[in-house]
Amino acid sequence: MLTEKEFTEKEISVLEMINGRLLIRRSELKNGMGDGPDGVYTAIQKLVSIDCLKMVEPMGEKCFVITKKGSRHLREARNPESVKADGETLGQRIRMFK
Repeated sequence: MLTEKEFTEKEISVLEMINGRLLIRRSELKNGMGDGPDGVYTAIQKLVSIDCLKMVEPMGEKCFVITKKGSRHLREARNPESVKADGETLGQRIRMFK
């Protein structure tokens, strides 16, 4: 499981931006980040490779959506004390007992 230390500020910013919407176009993401596209694309590539984001192409335009895994990692990055010593979150422990 990833921890806060394994995410860069750029990656957390990308997750936060996408988390606020259901779907975001690649161009909107790049413009919303306000800096060079290289850092944004590198962050997107890493997040897609670890299944925190999925790329979709509705009507031929590249867009991104955040996955459950991405939402969970963002929540943990915002609140690192919710991660237990063995890597499980409180939410994961609660689901075990349901």
